[in-house]
Amino acid sequence: MSDLFIELYSEEIPARFQKTASHTLKENILNQLKENHFKYGITKEYYGSKRLALNIKNVSIKQDDVFEEKRGPRSDANVKAIDGFARSLGVPKSKLVLKETDKGTFFFYAFSSKGKKISEIFPIIIRNLIGNFSWIKSQKWGDGSIKWVRPLRNIVALYDSKIIRCKVGDGKLDIQSVDFSYGHSFLKKEKVYINNHKDYVKTLEKNFVLVDPIDRKNKISFQIKQISKKLNLTVIEDDSNLEEVNGLVEWPNALVGEIDKKFMVLPREVLMSVMRVHQKYFALENVNKQIQPYFIVISNMPKNTQRDKKIIFGNEKVLRARLEDAKFYWEKDKLKNFSKMLFELKKVTYFDGLGTLYDKSLRIEKIAHFICNKVKLKNSKSIRRAALLCKTDLISGMVGEFPELQGIMGSYYANKEGKYIALLIRDHYLPKGSSDSISQDIGTNIISLSDKIDHLAGFFSIGKFPSGSKDPFGLRRSALGIVKILLDKRIYINIDELILFTINLISKRNIALEEKIKSFVIDRFIALLRDKGIKYDIINCYVNDNPKHFYEIYYKINILENFLKSSSGKDLKSLWLRISNILAPEIKNIKKFNIKTLLNSNKISSQEKDLIQKIENIRKTDNFLLMLQDRSSLKKVTDQFFENFKINDPNKAVKERRLKILSRLRMRLLEIGNLDYLES
Repeated sequence: MSDLFIELYSEEIPARFQKTASHTLKENILNQLKENHFKYGITKEYYGSKRLALNIKNVSIKQDDVFEEKRGPRSDANVKAIDGFARSLGVPKSKLVLKETDKGTFFFYAFSSKGKKISEIFPIIIRNLIGNFSWIKSQKWGDGSIKWVRPLRNIVALYDSKIIRCKVGDGKLDIQSVDFSYGHSFLKKEKVYINNHKDYVKTLEKNFVLVDPIDRKNKISFQIKQISKKLNLTVIEDDSNLEEVNGLVEWPNALVGEIDKKFMVLPREVLMSVMRVHQKYFALENVNKQIQPYFIVISNMPKNTQRDKKIIFGNEKVLRARLEDAKFYWEKDKLKNFSKMLFELKKVTYFDGLGTLYDKSLRIEKIAHFICNKVKLKNSKSIRRAALLCKTDLISGMVGEFPELQGIMGSYYANKEGKYIALLIRDHYLPKGSSDSISQDIGTNIISLSDKIDHLAGFFSIGKFPSGSKDPFGLRRSALGIVKILLDKRIYINIDELILFTINLISKRNIALEEKIKSFVIDRFIALLRDKGIKYDIINCYVNDNPKHFYEIYYKINILENFLKSSSGKDLKSLWLRISNILAPEIKNIKKFNIKTLLNSNKISSQEKDLIQKIENIRKTDNFLLMLQDRSSLKKVTDQFFENFKINDPNKAVKERRLKILSRLRMRLLEIGNLDYLES
């Protein structure tokens, strides 16, 4: 057994794609090795701006030999059946053998196939890999058929130190496997020969490429900390920026530049946005959490005093220009009356068919008012005001130049409206994604909920539905945000009423549209519950029966899940199954009845009466756990009833009466959920 090594070298791979692509490469190759009966050991992944590489230890030199047996008809079967079996295998009847089994004597065909060498199979694996590789975005180039994120230039495929001959392409732009790669994009353009995996990392390091992403990341972090320590400052932690920069450089070299102090009057978020979002710099702060006039840039060139000075000067120049723009818009926007800017939104189209941004602002305010009333929130004046103004900063110069600052700039410009309104405007976009935190303020969550349901209902009303993985308007994100707010903040609101109210603000009532929106939100709700580890059968007890209050369902699901693990939970499940099995063939035949009339009947037995009374005495309370306990306690008395009475009594009237009692019990059990969906 020896190491199997592959490197796919291409033009620049976007940083955000690299990690996922590396995992995809690994899983794809390992799955194919497994399918082709090759043994393998541990793996090591490498990725960077121009390459994906994988080393697999202890890969067997050839496939395992395969022995198979196919069973045919019985020994006493007619001739046609035996001939047909041989014909289906493409072998003469003489190749079939009789073999005894515990079920009788059958015709068998046994055959074996010798395993092929890795050198024969791996070219096929590579072709499959490249032909079916899943990129978020990919492209073709030239006249070739190869589809990759960026033009693929080179393939290294080695088993131990020997080249595995591979070829991909359709003849127009073929790429053949080789035993060489390339070093640093600017410093070492010549070929770098790879003898084996053990030399791969060291060889490329000599050519100014750190291929191990962990090593690269650690080096960046170390250099950044060294600079901050020297300046007696602290680097503002930014994992996402660190991850992206790590994917942009092959040979990191951290350098520190200065910021003109006149720009330090800008809000912290503006300075951070310019440095982080636009330039991929790292910001520094003092012990008081104040941003200081320095930035750290990660160069992709080895240390060189003269060159480093030029790089710092160039980055300072670029940053100065960006900050000049920011300062200009900051000073200009501050002169405007923020509340009057609201009416300027009338001039800006939100989306074709959905009116202007002013129309959207009015809808958000109305939805927020509706929610406040439903959750019985007093003093909602500030929330409604913030809801009305929350989109006003979209026409500011600052947000026009730096869109990522929407909401944040609004909070600065709305200071005259009051601190609370400013806070609501700042955070009303939260949560922006699945990993985002949710505001602790109920007002913020109400505005966010209003904004998201308007966004969702609006685009659904004009037929802009997500298709497959495509979701250009972020509708899945909006729906997930709605669900997260309702659950995390325990907001008890009828989702049907919320959707209906929103639709009526946008267009005429459309029941099919309402159901489509609700179904879409429920799908996100289910996905969130599954992410929390809740099983499908427990979820289905509630989501399949027209759910209206997501938090109530979430609350019940959590309690039911734990309760079913207990002995009482097992009793409840057993009781439900027994009753459901009895009623299933009869439920359609049971006529409507009055339980009091049944109870007062002269013909009813004392034990039947006792069971009815116990059923009727079951509590319907806000304490869901008590509801579960009460209903599970009925198992004993119901079991006794079954022991003493026959449901399928020959007397039709008696049978009907007892089925009605069980039907009433099932109805009381349904108050806790439809347990038909539970796994048996």
